[in-house]
Amino acid sequence: MTQEQIKEVWARKVALQTALNALADLPENKRARSELKEGIESCNTELVSGTYNPPLVEKI
Repeated sequence: MTQEQIKEVWARKVALQTALNALADLPENKRARSELKEGIESCNTELVSGTYNPPLVEKI
């Protein structure tokens, strides 16, 4: 992974963690919290393995 890709993954991880923390006290958001945790794990995997795998963006 390039330095730019590493920075992007870290930025994504921080954004996901921030969103997860914002939902921490809201029990009705279990699904959203679960999806955010999956995203954070994906970032961790990318950082450890050195494999860049950006998320798919849905076009509306």
